[in-house]
Amino acid sequence: MFGVFCCHTDPGRLCAGWVATIDLDESLALRVNHARVDLDAVRAYRSPVPLHPSGQAAADHGRAGLAGPPSPATVAKGAQVARMIARRGRRGDVR
Repeated sequence: MFGVFCCHTDPGRLCAGWVATIDLDESLALRVNHARVDLDAVRAYRSPVPLHPSGQAAADHGRAGLAGPPSPATVAKGAQVARMIARRGRRGDVR
């Protein structure tokens, strides 16, 4: 789907944290994908766990522990995950 932020554990689904923190009325990504996204379900979603107040706060928290550029092993793992996601997309597993 164009422009939406998908889940890191299930790339065919929207990221729950993203859904919970974006301004749904201002999201171009959701408007562009209106035929593929259940907007009523997105609007009704409430996270069962506390979330950061914004995407920027979540990103800042995630980057806080990074010491520098990723290691070669991290880069290799990222490439492996990207290949897995590409294979899933070719099989039509996107929900």
